[in-house]
Amino acid sequence: MSQTPQSTRRDPRIDLKPGRASVELESEGSDGPRRRAEVVTISTTGLGFTLDAGPAIEVGRILSSASVRIDECLVEGDLSVRHSGPTDGSPVQYGCLFYPASLDDSARWMVVVDGRSSVGESPRPHLPIRCSNCHRTIWVSDDGRSSHQCPACNQEYSFGESVRGSRLEELHQRARRMAAELGIDLPSAVSMLLGLLSLHEVRDLLDEVLRNEPSATTPDAGRARRFDPAFGPAVEAGTLTEAQAFQRGKREALARKLATRHRISLDQAYAVADNRTSLLSIMRNRTPGKPIKATHGGPAANIRSLVVAASILITLVASLAILRQLAGPASAPDPQQVHSASVPPAPVPRHEPVDRELRDVPVESYARVQADDRGKILMVEATNPRNVLVAFCKSHEQFRRLEPVSVVPTVPPSDVAQLGLLRDLDEVDDYRIVVIRRDPETRRWFVGNPGKPDEPVSIFPAPESLVPGTESPI
Repeated sequence: MSQTPQSTRRDPRIDLKPGRASVELESEGSDGPRRRAEVVTISTTGLGFTLDAGPAIEVGRILSSASVRIDECLVEGDLSVRHSGPTDGSPVQYGCLFYPASLDDSARWMVVVDGRSSVGESPRPHLPIRCSNCHRTIWVSDDGRSSHQCPACNQEYSFGESVRGSRLEELHQRARRMAAELGIDLPSAVSMLLGLLSLHEVRDLLDEVLRNEPSATTPDAGRARRFDPAFGPAVEAGTLTEAQAFQRGKREALARKLATRHRISLDQAYAVADNRTSLLSIMRNRTPGKPIKATHGGPAANIRSLVVAASILITLVASLAILRQLAGPASAPDPQQVHSASVPPAPVPRHEPVDRELRDVPVESYARVQADDRGKILMVEATNPRNVLVAFCKSHEQFRRLEPVSVVPTVPPSDVAQLGLLRDLDEVDDYRIVVIRRDPETRRWFVGNPGKPDEPVSIFPAPESLVPGTESPI
């Protein structure tokens, strides 16, 4: 079967000549020697490197404090490993998102990927944002301007006042933490914090549901044949496989959601649903609209917007941050009747119920809880995600009534992250989620804000697809 070539890469990939670039990475142990790898490709948002020796790197892992050297330019930052695979020879090639450590590092990265001259004075600090019209990258400079224009489609963005200095650096740091947490690129995270993009828009353009290749969780042939009959012509024409049609759910519902989210016509949305064209190619042909106002209030306002936005897509990202600052182990039973969440074959993740009997057992017998002086929960740690969720809900009894519902795998599935679904009993049918992650050193599971350990655990409104009794094709 042949499929129509699709345009899905938002940022051009630059192939580098052998020996031109390298990256130094942390070893598995923090005290071990750093590993050196050859960088073979770069883009605005990431890089690819090859390793031919040493232990494999787990997809989904965050490689902190990486040092990338290209020619004479050195850029510091963190890497989020997104995929790995063998090359023609023996080395393994890894593809990563790259989060520069500072605005200055971001500016040096811009110099490299844009092919600008690095001779002379250091470049002015720059921060990339994602254009909401064509989804290309716009570099916002610390030059005092209150508006910026997309160099590709001419869409204008108004900031009301200049964004520079400490405010621009604060935006950069919050965006890189958010990008690592959600497994998305830095420009998209910046645009989300500025109110220019939603998580749905970011996810759709990353093609995590509208895939052009069958995923590892493709259902068997018998189930694949039970796709929505409305996809029949696309399957017959060869633009979709049966498995892809099955993954996309209901054609009508998918098309209408795409049309609403991305401000495209229904005919265009049907073409995307059938894989006759890509969503990105439609975006790239759009004309700019009126100037768009970017909101960049103080930290409290930005955190509020982050919580609202993250509720939509938090279940559908592949890679979540792994951080290593937890304290020592705590004793925790692992009830035999609680099973690990399995990978769902359908687009809607399968719920795995928690052990409700644990709610009658003292929390300290199966989990370790940290709270601030006012009793706000900062971190909960246990041997498995179900125990974490139960302990988290029970620890909130003095503030709010939270009921643990289930643990749900991310889509695509991840070995280092799960989602805890809970209900706020003080609100009617108010479902919430928390991100439960696995520490790579202790192998224990936890909820918390590793980047800001003094902040309470973040709770997000649950996406519609996770609310019991509802279904979503995406």
